Amino acid sequence: MKIIGWGNDNGTLYWLIANSWNTDWGQNGYCRFLRGVNHCLIEYEMIGAVMKD
Repeated sequence: MKIIGWGNDNGTLYWLIANSWNTDWGQNGYCRFLRGVNHCLIEYEMIGAVMKD
């Protein structure tokens, strides 16, 4: 799974997540995790990368 964005739905903050399985799962292959509450350690166990120029 990878975080591809974030949003706010009527005051509820969320992370937009893409899965690696298929589009039959979740909302056409995407799901939302609540942001700011560290569900499934998503806000603690993140790994990211920045490309050099």
